[in-house]
Amino acid sequence: MKRRILTAALVATSMLVPAVPSAAAGRASGAGWPSTGFDDSASSYNRYETRLTAATVNGLEEGLSLPLPHPDMSCQGGGRPVLAGGLLYVPDGKGLGAYDPRSGDRRWYVPLDTDDFVGQIDVVQGRLVLSQSYCRSFSDSSGTVTVYDAATGAKQWSRYLDVPVRTMVAGDVLVAGGAESTDAEEAAGFRLADGEVLWQRHWPLLGRVLVNGAAAVGTPEGDTDLVDPATGRTLHTVPGSYAPENLGADRTLTLESNRNVTTAREAATRRVRWRSSSAQRIVAQAVGPRTLHQVAEQELVALGLDDGAQRYRVPLDDQYYSMVGAGDLLYLVGLAKIQVRRADTGAPVADLPIPDDGSVVVADGDVYLNTDRTLTQWRLPARR
Repeated sequence: MKRRILTAALVATSMLVPAVPSAAAGRASGAGWPSTGFDDSASSYNRYETRLTAATVNGLEEGLSLPLPHPDMSCQGGGRPVLAGGLLYVPDGKGLGAYDPRSGDRRWYVPLDTDDFVGQIDVVQGRLVLSQSYCRSFSDSSGTVTVYDAATGAKQWSRYLDVPVRTMVAGDVLVAGGAESTDAEEAAGFRLADGEVLWQRHWPLLGRVLVNGAAAVGTPEGDTDLVDPATGRTLHTVPGSYAPENLGADRTLTLESNRNVTTAREAATRRVRWRSSSAQRIVAQAVGPRTLHQVAEQELVALGLDDGAQRYRVPLDDQYYSMVGAGDLLYLVGLAKIQVRRADTGAPVADLPIPDDGSVVVADGDVYLNTDRTLTQWRLPARR
């Protein structure tokens, strides 16, 4: 595999002299990867990818190899990069930078609190929404949600929450809160434009996705209120705890995975459609158009979304820690390589050697890996 590294001079220049992005850089390039979970279904699956296929992926060559400005990690380092509006947003140990995905030039950089880890990044309506959670204490954690101008990095507003933070965007409203056990659980709705508090509840925000446009919030009785994101008004109460982690591609199903059990419910009624158990702990999953793909320790499992029936179960040659899907391929990240496998059969088709594990995204025919120390890109030769 060919390798092309940015010169030290180019890297140093891009690190020291932020530039204002051009109008062209502000335009979206293909579908991109606009959120940590790819979309508001938290699917981790780019179903729009067409350039990288089982027939072309072996032609990938290394493009950018970009040292990040602060490789010394915070409590949990950086996280998955996000590609939107012609810019690549990359968290590292101490901050968040916006880079040109072709040249590696840095457009802007903002420092972050090193006692926090990056939980979620969403680029929506020209804004970058960043959630961070404090990770020095497991008994009394907290977090912050901050909104930046996506093109310039200018901070628009920031709010502190006395909970580990997760976020969801619903139109012009940002819903934020936490679901871990703390002494001050809360969920709140903020106006995306300026951070004005629209509503607040002192009970946890459950799940990671909106269900039929509603947010799942806990109740004192241990049940779940599905609330209007704009007003906090209860639309429906569900008995027991309901914590949807993903939506199916057609949005008619919600998915909940708890260690080794996956439950699929009909979004409209919350009725259980199917439930699947694994002998091994589920460590990563990606929701394709018709199939749920899961890494269960050292197995790759595919389940039909409609019925939960097993499509295949294949052994893995090593331990893998994360996975995303794109087009007809799955990308599994281990300590020494990204293994690319066919989504329809689970068969391996390519290996990309890496220096360390990290977070990967696949968009517009490129593969990006953030190890918190280095951003590495693979691209097809025709795109040079």
